[in-house]
Amino acid sequence: MTAPTASGIALPVALTLAVQAVVSMSAIAVPVLMPVASGELNVPPSYVGIFVSLIYLGATASAPVSGYFVDRFGPIRVSQVCLGLTALGLGAVSIPSVPMVAAGTLLMGIGYGPVTPASSHLLVRATPYAMMSVVFSIKQTGVPLGGALAGAIVPHLVAPFGWKLSAIGVGALSVALGLGLQPFRKRFDRERSRFSRLSWKSASRAIKITMLQPGLRQIVLSSFFFSTMQLCLVSFIVTYLVEALGMTLVRAGIVLSAAQASGIIGRIVWGAFADRCVRPRIMLGLLGLAMTAGALSAALFT
Repeated sequence: MTAPTASGIALPVALTLAVQAVVSMSAIAVPVLMPVASGELNVPPSYVGIFVSLIYLGATASAPVSGYFVDRFGPIRVSQVCLGLTALGLGAVSIPSVPMVAAGTLLMGIGYGPVTPASSHLLVRATPYAMMSVVFSIKQTGVPLGGALAGAIVPHLVAPFGWKLSAIGVGALSVALGLGLQPFRKRFDRERSRFSRLSWKSASRAIKITMLQPGLRQIVLSSFFFSTMQLCLVSFIVTYLVEALGMTLVRAGIVLSAAQASGIIGRIVWGAFADRCVRPRIMLGLLGLAMTAGALSAALFT
């Protein structure tokens, strides 16, 4: 294998960013649709929290063992399967039945979990060491980019097509991207191992090692709370704005889109600050205080 060069990184970044954005858009489409879908499902809009939790329950189950599938089948093939599972999950979500929506969101989560390991596997092999930080920062903007797309596009689909066809439409985007990845599989899935074995023991050992190392344990615990804040935002902001403040779905989607778009900027800007101006731990503490202030101010929205 030849050493990675700067000129060869653009395509892997574009592919992984697209996958991350579309899968994220699909996941966040569920809470965007819920203010409308809840009436037909005969459940309170607050049930969106249960459905979103099922997405991340599925991701929590599939992510620890995704390394085997990436080694065995390659990052492009794993990404294609993830997109397919996401599309199937949205298809189930489009059926106005609580058990089907629950099953669909869980299936989406199983597809969501391996996306980051697969993209990281591809980028590590394609990125020069000196560019590692900036490349992974760009790739990670796919999460808020997907949220911004969900907030900007999905509410506009609901008005003419209804929430069920809107869910199917977002799923069709996943299918289209999955098919679009096929021409790149031969190039990026060459380093597959037929000797890789699926082992829950290996996954549990990795978790145990992480929790036994104080530095890693602190990062995991702090990330847990930061992720919780992020999920509360994307899960409940649209329902909150529609149900409590009387906004239209389109306007609430714009608010979500703006919040996620600022997240794209923040991931890059605060990372640069942590590299050059402020120690990372201090930066994380300041961001935690800022998120607290933002959450408290959101409770005072009129």
